[in-house]
Amino acid sequence: SGPDGKGGGNGQTQNACLLPTPGLTSLIDTTGLSSSTARAIISFNDDIYTVVDNTLYKLTLNALKTAATKTTIGTLTTSTGPVRWARNPTQVMLVDGTTTNYILTPLTDTLASITDVSFQGASDVIFIDGYFVTVVPDTAIMQNSSINDGTTWDGLDYTTAESNPDLLVGIVADKGQIFAIGTKSVEIWYDAANATGFPFSRQQGAYMDIGCSAKNSILSVDNTLMWLDDRRYVIMVNQYSPVVVSTPALSAEFQSYEIVDDAVAYTY
Repeated sequence: SGPDGKGGGNGQTQNACLLPTPGLTSLIDTTGLSSSTARAIISFNDDIYTVVDNTLYKLTLNALKTAATKTTIGTLTTSTGPVRWARNPTQVMLVDGTTTNYILTPLTDTLASITDVSFQGASDVIFIDGYFVTVVPDTAIMQNSSINDGTTWDGLDYTTAESNPDLLVGIVADKGQIFAIGTKSVEIWYDAANATGFPFSRQQGAYMDIGCSAKNSILSVDNTLMWLDDRRYVIMVNQYSPVVVSTPALSAEFQSYEIVDDAVAYTY
């Protein structure tokens, strides 16, 4: 209050409003784990799974959703770094950037490595029009699975994003299209229902002369896409054009970092 004991120095009462803010509830005890960082949080219908360290857990919430118990489902060969994932009607594919990747089957709560010899490994994965589509590590190659089956792959079902001779950083599905995001460029692909080989074709005239600095910065948010580009700006896609949305101060901060390829973005 002001000097007169009222809401301000001019004798006027001022109104205030207290607004709630989101808080955090600890759902599981991470005692005994070498890290409490969730490498992935996976939703499948009413089930929740998470990867912590090298272990995939299923979380079972209590009736009030104030606590959860964890059940071990399986283990991965890696224990650090984000795990990318995508789901089809019956499976979840988990990708940790190595040649060993995994299929979670929620119906039986089992985790198994993909053993098909035609599978080339994956650094990123999406699900679109019945297919898992992956990025082969350290290449510009995209590979697709059989329809609704992440355990079966054909050695001829692949393509190369080659409008620009750069490597693919990641891929994302948006509005029925694949955005193949490289270090210096972005190509857009659509489902052409090709009878043989890769079922998707490049969208002619749809091309972005901008790249990505960090795979795990790529997000689908607010009906568009965002990521940290190769100039170290945060961009938002407007149709097929990049729009810088990071503030000058934030962009300058990114410029000062020695590396940014380890950046991880979240949506809120």
